[in-house]
Amino acid sequence: MKLLGRKRKKDQQAKSSFMELLGLGIILMVWVMLTSGSDPIMKPVALPSPWRVLQAFPKLLYENNLIQNVGFSIGINLSGYLEAILITIPIGFIIGLIKYTRWGFQRQIDALRYVPLTALTICLSSGLELGRI
Repeated sequence: MKLLGRKRKKDQQAKSSFMELLGLGIILMVWVMLTSGSDPIMKPVALPSPWRVLQAFPKLLYENNLIQNVGFSIGINLSGYLEAILITIPIGFIIGLIKYTRWGFQRQIDALRYVPLTALTICLSSGLELGRI
C-alpha cells in the first residue's frame, strides 16, 4: 500500500509540473502572438516582445543599476508594510479593546469589511496620483 501511495504522489507531482509548464507556455504563446508581426495587436511601447525584453536585460543590469533599483523598490515596499503595521495594530487594539470606540466605528468597519483589496489599492493610487506619467 505504501508503494501505491508513493506512486500516486509522484504522478500528482509530475502532473502538477506539467500543468505549470503548460500554463507558462500558453502565457508565452499569447505574449508572442500579441506582439509579433508588422502591425502587432499590442504596440511595443505598451508590451514589448519577449525577445526585446531579453535583449534589454543586460543593458538594465549594467547601465541602469537594476540590482540597486530592485533593492530600493523592495525597501520601499517593506517600509510601507512596516508603517502600515505600526499604524493599524494600535488602532485595532484601541477599537477592539475599548467598547466605546468599537461601538463608534462598528458601522464604518462593517462597510469596508467586504471591499476587495484591489479596489482599495486603486482608490489609494488614484488619490495619491501615483499613476501619473
